[in-house]
Amino acid sequence: QGTPLVLQGDEVGNSQNGNNNGYCRDKGVDWDNGPEARRFEDFAAYVKSLRDEFAILRHHEYLHGEKFDGHGVPNIDWYAPDNRRQTHADWSNPNARCFGLMLNGGAVVQLDGPKDNRRLLAVFNAHSAPVDFTLPALKGGSGWTRIMDTAEPELRMDSDKKTYKPGEEWAAKGRSLTLFVQNPAPAP
Repeated sequence: QGTPLVLQGDEVGNSQNGNNNGYCRDKGVDWDNGPEARRFEDFAAYVKSLRDEFAILRHHEYLHGEKFDGHGVPNIDWYAPDNRRQTHADWSNPNARCFGLMLNGGAVVQLDGPKDNRRLLAVFNAHSAPVDFTLPALKGGSGWTRIMDTAEPELRMDSDKKTYKPGEEWAAKGRSLTLFVQNPAPAP
């Protein structure tokens, strides 16, 4: 949400050979244009396209979890890996390394384009090892479809043909961010 903060050159690694002050460097910047750099550039472009695809990622107001869709699901919610809603104790736990952020397009006022009721779930795993994360079972929700995974940068929307059931465990790979989408049923 908000304005993406991307430094020009980040899409190709933005390396200054370890020198973090470009104004006093004594040698040129080595911009790697090999296959690895191209793959990273493609991934950066795909991530940008997701912002274009999902209106909830362009929302103009801060979300507080106080607005709900027709199923009673809030516009934003946070989940622990065991599918509990995050509590103050979870946020205060220095050993917590994994959490989920759910953004609900059906519970926001949309300023641009047609109404987009889809829900997004971002699973962040800062642990070095995989963490089993239970996908939320939200009212009115169908299965979750994985559309982005930093552990599999080639993954694109609709390339993972599996639908993950609400309540199913997802093994979030170490030091990764996985993004899922859910298409909710029409509100009663």
